[in-house]
Amino acid sequence: MNMAHHPGAWQARPLDPAPGDDPALCLQLVVTHPGLLWRRAAAQLLASGCRDEEDLVELIGPRDDPQIDECIALLLAPPPGDTTDWQPVSVITAEATAPAR
Repeated sequence: MNMAHHPGAWQARPLDPAPGDDPALCLQLVVTHPGLLWRRAAAQLLASGCRDEEDLVELIGPRDDPQIDECIALLLAPPPGDTTDWQPVSVITAEATAPAR
């Protein structure tokens, strides 16, 4: 669907969370190239000082079988040294939220 032609698609809607609730952003992503996602996450880890391949594997999984949720969470997290008041980033996979069969 082309959202540019959808009525109201560009209207801002304020978040109004209940008292005590943190606002949440929900995205549905389809990762078609997990190897590229892993490489980008690995590059960010290496740029932030990670120098050991074993640490990379522990944090984001091996290159040929990456932990998709960890790679995405890493890429969504604020850069090291950022002093902005960021909330922790968590990623929940569709498999974790799917009803049991």
